[in-house]
Parts: sequence; C-alpha cells; structure tokens
Amino acid sequence: MFRLRAVLLLLGLLLILPAPAASAAAPSVQVVVDGRVVLFDQPPRNVGGRVLVPLRGVFERLGAFVQWEPRARTVIAGRPGTQVVLVIGNPRAAVNGRPVSLDVPPLIIGGRTLVPLRFVSQALGARVEWEALTRTVFIFSIVARPPAVVLLEGTVARVEARSLPPQIFVQRGGVTHMFVVTAETAITQVDVETNRRESIDLLEIRRGDLVRVTADAARRAILIRVSVREVTGRVDFLTSQTIVLADGRAYALADEARFLLDGHEVSRRQVQEGMEVTLRVNPQTQDVIEVRARRVVRLPVPVRIVSLTHNALQPLRAGEILTVTLRGTPGGVATFDVFGVVWGAEMR
Repeated sequence: MFRLRAVLLLLGLLLILPAPAASAAAPSVQVVVDGRVVLFDQPPRNVGGRVLVPLRGVFERLGAFVQWEPRARTVIAGRPGTQVVLVIGNPRAAVNGRPVSLDVPPLIIGGRTLVPLRFVSQALGARVEWEALTRTVFIFSIVARPPAVVLLEGTVARVEARSLPPQIFVQRGGVTHMFVVTAETAITQVDVETNRRESIDLLEIRRGDLVRVTADAARRAILIRVSVREVTGRVDFLTSQTIVLADGRAYALADEARFLLDGHEVSRRQVQEGMEVTLRVNPQTQDVIEVRARRVVRLPVPVRIVSLTHNALQPLRAGEILTVTLRGTPGGVATFDVFGVVWGAEMR
C-alpha cells in the first residue's frame, strides 16, 4: 500500500512539473544598438540557440520602418534600398525579393512579434556582435550617409563665368556665399507668372536675380534655379530710380540695372519714352534688374488711290480750265500728264 502511494505521489509531481519548453526567455540577454541599451516589454527569447527579439524595439532604432499585416501574419521591415519580409512560423524570408532561409522562424509571444535578431539586423545592413561573458548583443548600424547638401536662396551678387572654375556669388542676410559651377551643374530659369521653364547658361544669370542654389558639401553647385518675372509695356516715364509704364505700373530700378536697346547694351538715357520694353523683375524684391527696349519702327503706309475725277465733259478749247481731282492716301504727292500738252503737273 505504501509503495502504491509513493508511485501515485511521484506521478502527481510529474504532472505538476511543466513540460520542457521549445523556447525560453533568454536569461538577462541585453541588446545595445549604437551604444544605447534597448528596453523590451517582452523579453528576448532563446530558440535553438538563436535570440529572437520584439521587432519594433530594434528595427526602429536602426532607422527601419516596420509594418505588420495581420491577415497574412507577415512582417515587413525596411529602409531605403532594403526590404525584408517575414511570415510568422515560416523559416523562409525574402530580402529585396530574394528568398533566404532562417534558422528559426518568427514567432508571436505575449502579443508581440519576435524575429531572429541577427538575421534581420544583418539584412538591414547592421553589424551584430555577441559578447558571451555579459550575454550582450551589440548592434552597430552601417548607414551610407549621403554627402551634406547645402540649400540657399538669395540674390545674385556677381557671376564670374570666365574664371576657372566658374563661380556664382549669392547674398543672403548680408552674407555673401560662393559656389563653384561645374559642367554638371543644371541651371534653369522659371518665370513665376507663366511657370515657363527653360535651361539657360551661366552667362544669362543677372546681378540681382533671385536664385536657389543646391550644392554639395564642397560648395559645388548641383542645381541653380533662377526665378524671374517678366513684364512688358510701353515706357511712359523713366528716371535714374524708377520706370513707369503707360498703363500706370511703376517699378524701382536696381542699383546696377542693365539696359539693352535692340539687343545691344546701352546707357539708361538711350531708352526713351514710347519705346516698347520687357522688364526682368526680381519676384522677391520687385526691383527691375534688366530693361530690354525696342525702337518703335513706323512702317510707311502704302500709297493707295481711291478715286480720280476731272471736269472735262467735252474736248477742251484754248483758254478753258481742266480740274483733275485725286483722292487717296493722306500726305501723298501726285502729278498728272496731259498727253502732248503737259507732263508732271503737280497736284495740290
């Protein structure tokens, strides 16, 4: 009877003891990303000698986005240039569409998705190191940092297109910034009124233009965008500081405004009232940077005869007066001939 009780007691103890688990919490495993300890609400798990961690804690520290698709039980993690897709319970993943085998499939434990730390970290381009003594996983992100980009908007102080290398100087807030212009620099001009864009040469940029320069860390210009506003009209009044158009619009002239007449650079005094002009205006300051004027060419009006009449109702006799009337273009000069009698008689 005593032996039976002992056997029953032993069986009872075996039933109370938990069965060996397929995975267990990794005792005191610590994860450090770029020198900072990551704290988890769900502790890492050790499955088959592999550490699985909650995906968001590590991946977001690595600069990766994390997306969970509940219906497909799929995790998508990635950052520019890399995408990792894992399916819960599936030992095969995809990196940029390429199938990759996993030692341990992703799991859901405690409502958290746990993924193989080493695989995903390496797939995202990070270096992973294991320190057995302290049971610490060290992760070092390896991010290819693009060169610093300089973005500056300001007014052109001067352009040195003939220097080697060519340079453009842009003023902003009282400070002048220099940029090198290379053969790869793209230069575009935009009319803010019509949004018309065109590629232009460095020589076409004017002092006082509004520009936005995108350059690399070495101050080499990648893109120069010139914003202008073009206004057309007829000159009504022009001084050393102001130009007024026939429709009443008035603009201030920039200190070093440029004047052109029929495509040739001239002094301001040669641009006269009544001339047709196109003004190049800085859309930010509203100052006129350039005045392109055209002479008003008055084409001669073609001569036209409307009617010719005379008062001769019968052959004329000596002493009688012949009156010839010509109607036509005003201001014209005309003569008439009487065959055998008068040639080139002036009409008044």
